[in-house]
Amino acid sequence: SGNNRTADLPHLHTNFRPDKQGSYLALLNPATNVVSEFSPAAQTADVSDGRVRGEPALRGHFRRPTPGKPNADRGAGFAPEPVFSQPGGNFTEPFSVTLSTRRTGAVIRYTLDGTLATSGSAAYVTPLLITNTTQIRARAYQDGMLPGPPHSEVYLRLNTNVTGFRSTLPVLIMDLLGREAPAATHGTFIYLSFHEPVNGTTSLTNPPMLTTRAGFHLRGSTSAGFPQSGFAVKFLDEFDEATKHPVLGLPSEEDWILYAPTPYEPVMIHNPFIHELSREMGRYSPRTRFVEVYLTKNAGALNDRAYYGIYVLEEKIKIGRNRVNIDHLGAADLAAPEVTGGYLLKFDRLGPGEGGFWAGNAALVYVEPREAVINLPQRAPQRQYLNQFFGEFERVLNGPDWRNPASGYPAYVDVAAAIDYHVLELLSGNVDASTFSTFFHKPRDGKIVFGPHWDFDRALGSRDRRDADPARWNTGRYFGGPWWSRWFRDPDFLLLWVDRWQEVRRTTFSEAQPTGSTDRLNCELREAQPREAQRGEQHPRH
Repeated sequence: SGNNRTADLPHLHTNFRPDKQGSYLALLNPATNVVSEFSPAAQTADVSDGRVRGEPALRGHFRRPTPGKPNADRGAGFAPEPVFSQPGGNFTEPFSVTLSTRRTGAVIRYTLDGTLATSGSAAYVTPLLITNTTQIRARAYQDGMLPGPPHSEVYLRLNTNVTGFRSTLPVLIMDLLGREAPAATHGTFIYLSFHEPVNGTTSLTNPPMLTTRAGFHLRGSTSAGFPQSGFAVKFLDEFDEATKHPVLGLPSEEDWILYAPTPYEPVMIHNPFIHELSREMGRYSPRTRFVEVYLTKNAGALNDRAYYGIYVLEEKIKIGRNRVNIDHLGAADLAAPEVTGGYLLKFDRLGPGEGGFWAGNAALVYVEPREAVINLPQRAPQRQYLNQFFGEFERVLNGPDWRNPASGYPAYVDVAAAIDYHVLELLSGNVDASTFSTFFHKPRDGKIVFGPHWDFDRALGSRDRRDADPARWNTGRYFGGPWWSRWFRDPDFLLLWVDRWQEVRRTTFSEAQPTGSTDRLNCELREAQPREAQRGEQHPRH
């Protein structure tokens, strides 16, 4: 544009303006080597010139510019999308798939090795015979147009020993399609196929309710070493960019957790139970669904050896309309009021390369924005704001007028939310309370809000044994964690805490309410639990 904006990271502008008739344009690295270059091309107002998404060697004019987003891959000026004669799903007998387009004159290119189809891929000529698990990826090309949107379908061959499988739970098939097994340090492509009960029963021979490309990796700190691996899953589009889907009745999102109940919680319902109680108290906590999982690591048909047992599909804690519903903090949010939120933080173990920042006599972990992002030089005002806010909060908390409702600690902390968080941690006997997996967030122009809850394997009378005696209140740092010991010296805080405890004891924490929840959750698992027990005895997971 010639405006020479260099400090505003989201809105950088060059100090030159390209010639309308076409100018040489290049991106150089610090060593002045050319990373990308465009030869001269005439420009038209409101039409962008760029590279084809997924095939950067191709270049063209885009009638619909998409500043700040990937280049478009469909619409006017693009070839049509390929049409598959049969949607992806499970099968038992060989069949043929025909590819076509809704317009004439297009050439369909396709691959069977999992790579994105390009102009150099094989041209579709005759129907494709499907005899084993197969992934077909296709894209249409047409003279005078940009390549159309790619489309993929996966056909999973079922071994005869799983065609009779039945469950009352949803079933998730995870297929690596012959690629490498997942590792804790990086993501791996995987294909996901969700099957839901029809008339109360799930069958693998029924069509899936959702299929999607995805990336996944091992997750967890201590739990990463357990025989039952937990996974983080991100839904992906055709270009391996994050995409959102609703799944199993849960609101649309891209990031999910597949939690494997640990040896500390043999009843397998700890986390769904606590999350449900929190939501009944009026506080967001991740929604969950039980699923039975098949994970196929090798090429070929899905068989009973791939059965991975019962998992909990749960929402990952993140900022979003259907998760922690606060404002996202962007790169341009560097001054008040925008710089005041939203932040998502936690007390927990530091991850590889993390340093966190000091508050509450402990290291606070950045969740959103994550540490690698907020440590960028351009984000310095956000780091400074957080340090200043927590520093002022702790000075007030330990100062002479710390109980003042207007200028003391209640001006910095949502007291009602903190009490709701605390009473539920205490009810559960969570041994990790205020030490690990302790999330809280700060909305824009708002106070510190405790929550959502996370990780209750060592709670509720687990095999950890520290929480086995409900008469003991010292199984976790309930009254000695960061800031809590000070708050409980305030008679007003203690009175609010007692009043809230008495209120929820008559409602959410009454004998009838939790008992009803545990009965219902156990009933959900009753039919599948024997398979989980047998799997654990015969095929320990690693």
